[in-house]
Amino acid sequence: MSIFQIENATAVLPNDVLHNACIIVEDGIIVKISEHRADIPRSVDVHEAICMPGVVDSHSDGLETEILPRPSARLPLDFSLRSFEARVRSAGITTLYHGIGFENDGPRSVELAHQFVDAIHDYSHSNNTLIENKVLYRLDARDADGHEGLT
Repeated sequence: MSIFQIENATAVLPNDVLHNACIIVEDGIIVKISEHRADIPRSVDVHEAICMPGVVDSHSDGLETEILPRPSARLPLDFSLRSFEARVRSAGITTLYHGIGFENDGPRSVELAHQFVDAIHDYSHSNNTLIENKVLYRLDARDADGHEGLT
């Protein structure tokens, strides 16, 4: 069993913010948050850093921007997914719904949407993910191509 404590944290709780909190972690799971330090030899002082639950982003178009940072610079999809995932994780996001538009309009296409979905699903089932990647299937009612591509 692995046990350690995080000391002097600013813990964001469901109904409160606890300053100078002590957080006990056993086998990777938070088991206790209190105002009192426990007698545990392994500890780390985080100097009032904020400790909070992971953030869920319920609709992000960031992957589309990541793959095409400039009109003439297209990056590989697998690279873009890993790069974007690392950036959102550093912002505290632990679950991300990638908004994938099934439409043929501007830089979006039904073909590209299928590529995005396949890449996200393949990556999500690997052991290399930093966050939970989900797909938010978007269908623009004005685009008949999207409806056919989504079905």
